[in-house]
Amino acid sequence: MDWLDLFWKAASLLSMLIAIGSVIYAHLTRRATSNAEDIKALSQSILDLKTEVTEALGAAREKTRDDLKGHDRRIQSLESEVRHLPTKDQVHGLELAIKDIGISVASLSERVNAIGGTVALIDEYLRTASESGGDSK
Repeated sequence: MDWLDLFWKAASLLSMLIAIGSVIYAHLTRRATSNAEDIKALSQSILDLKTEVTEALGAAREKTRDDLKGHDRRIQSLESEVRHLPTKDQVHGLELAIKDIGISVASLSERVNAIGGTVALIDEYLRTASESGGDSK
């Protein structure tokens, strides 16, 4: 009977160890399952965020591309206008030419004033002569 009693005690101890092991296993796997669900939820959140960021970057890239096209058109327009503008040397030459024209106009103005004075004297003489009877000799 010793063997049978020993067998029952061993079986009882073994069943108790199996029960304790089952409880520990259930506790550990319950946490692992919870963690796995949390990880899955986080992974989905990361994928959603990645999708949103990718879409936002795509939209920003398109806007930037459109802005660059607009700037390129404006730069080309400015470059075509600048081609027709005079250089600094040409502007300086124009400045000197205008200065020379100003001097010439001042000289002509003096001559015209002198001629105007002469014309005024002739006019006065002719008026005086016509008032005195038309005898100019």
